[in-house]
Amino acid sequence: MRIGLPAGDLECEALVRAVRRDDPSGDRLLEALGADINWPRLIDLSVRHRVMPLLCARLQSLGERNPAPREIMAGLKTLRRLNEGKNLLLTMKLAEILDVFGRNGVEAIVLKGPALAAAAYGSIGMRQFDDLDILIRPRDYACVKSLMAGLGFRPDKEFTPAQEAIHLRRHHDFGYSDAQKGIYIEIHIRLTETFHKIKLETESLFTRRNVVATEGYNLPSLSARDALIHLCAHGALHAWPLLGMICDVGALVASRRDWAWGEILEETGKAGLRRILLLGLRLARDAVGLELAEEVESEARADAAAGKLEKQVLSDLLPGRTVQVPLIELALFFLKSKERMSDKLGFFLKRLALPSPEDWKAIRLPDLFYILYIPVRAFRISAKVIFPGLVKWARRSLRSRRIRPWPDSG
Repeated sequence: MRIGLPAGDLECEALVRAVRRDDPSGDRLLEALGADINWPRLIDLSVRHRVMPLLCARLQSLGERNPAPREIMAGLKTLRRLNEGKNLLLTMKLAEILDVFGRNGVEAIVLKGPALAAAAYGSIGMRQFDDLDILIRPRDYACVKSLMAGLGFRPDKEFTPAQEAIHLRRHHDFGYSDAQKGIYIEIHIRLTETFHKIKLETESLFTRRNVVATEGYNLPSLSARDALIHLCAHGALHAWPLLGMICDVGALVASRRDWAWGEILEETGKAGLRRILLLGLRLARDAVGLELAEEVESEARADAAAGKLEKQVLSDLLPGRTVQVPLIELALFFLKSKERMSDKLGFFLKRLALPSPEDWKAIRLPDLFYILYIPVRAFRISAKVIFPGLVKWARRSLRSRRIRPWPDSG
């Protein structure tokens, strides 16, 4: 299965070939880099899909065969150096935060960011990331909240005491920003809003954690197995909108040979995560040329639902979807990625029925009237799902009557 590319889109074809792992000589990439290539658009696509460092490294590896104009390569190298510098600054800030946490008795795990870049690619400069994600135990949140304030970070959402208590029970992260330095950090108390009920409890993640050494820092990170499942679940939650997300899976799997695939498939099957894992691995195989182990290949071929989801992702991936996929589309995609009906029902109720921070922000109610957020949630979901459908129907109706429809609101 191949990525569905618009006919004649040379830049999309070149970008796909640039990140594939099964073209070590670069011959197939050179075929796509013809005289008609739009180099600025190719670079723009690589930045939007978060694979710019990979494109730059691949072009440099071609040596004298590299057809990129000198000024294009100079600009691309500058972008790569800027990305590496930004990543290094974020890593230094991360190390400072982890040191403060540690001195106050708070253990933490770095999610993605520099830990993933170092583990999967061997360098923090080979991956694009703009923020930091840190996992802590739920019991440590009150302490971390105070420590973040002392470090100059402010929460991006203001909660009442009741809302904060509910957020700690139901949700998985709190956002903090340092507007002066332009740094955004997400403090996670579990991996996702649904994981804590399917055998990926926060405490077990701490038991299995690894340490990744990079740039003179030792970063506590997820075990390779947990990191892979986290990447696949994160991709499924967002319907895999970026090529870079797929490259991360391919790079992480290719970075080591000691994967116990039999155990991983058995454990993810028990946890209701096998299809999510297989979807991520199928995408890495077909989009970036990752070679799968025979037992994984057999399981992947046998899951027809994962195949349908993969086809949907690959048909929409390029030239570039917006990351802000409509809520109903995300929910339906994730529901299809779940194997057990109980998980589907639980996800549906949690995402579409229980009040969220967005509801609290839309209408501010005293804690005494918190119960009223349930109908508020129902109304907002209905507006998001039903109203756009009515607008589309009205526009089609107007077009059929040769009446010009009203313009988009923005």
